[in-house]
Amino acid sequence: GRALRDKLGADRAGRARAVLDDERLPHRGLHALRHDPHEDVHGTACGEADLMIFADSGQIEQILMNLVTNARDAMPRGGRITVKTELFHMDEAFITAHGYGTAGDYALLSVTDTGSGMNSSTKDKIFEPFFTTKEQGKGTGLGLSMVYGAVIQHGGFIDVSSELGAGSTFHIYLPLFGGCMESDRHEAQQNNL
Repeated sequence: GRALRDKLGADRAGRARAVLDDERLPHRGLHALRHDPHEDVHGTACGEADLMIFADSGQIEQILMNLVTNARDAMPRGGRITVKTELFHMDEAFITAHGYGTAGDYALLSVTDTGSGMNSSTKDKIFEPFFTTKEQGKGTGLGLSMVYGAVIQHGGFIDVSSELGAGSTFHIYLPLFGGCMESDRHEAQQNNL
């Protein structure tokens, strides 16, 4: 129902959006580690300049907080979390290979950990509401489903690559502000004929 849609960030009403400088996002994402009791978890942030997105800053920070917290929890014996942004051009070859997307330029936000990784069964369910890998009482199973909903609400895409024992990387593709998608360019060209 509506309550679940609201929790997943699917209700667009009343969401204030602003242009965000993507270069600073990785550093904000690592704030979750500042007062972390896991002293053996270290973070690295790097952002590419001049990537602007039109987004709800609160939701973007919540996405990062959620992914960084999950990454930390996947490394009970310590490890490294890397948060970075970069320019990514999504083309037809990528869309065909991955089964999703719209051609154009995106800000690619990635969160990588050196944790325990996931098997394919877990990866298949990771964005489902109420699915959790945490022990009972330690998580609601809503975190990654809310991340998924917020990314979709921003016109973006999200996926995860992971193998058991090899860590995980979450990739978030958010449309650039001011840039236009190839479909928009094609439509503009058609209108000018």
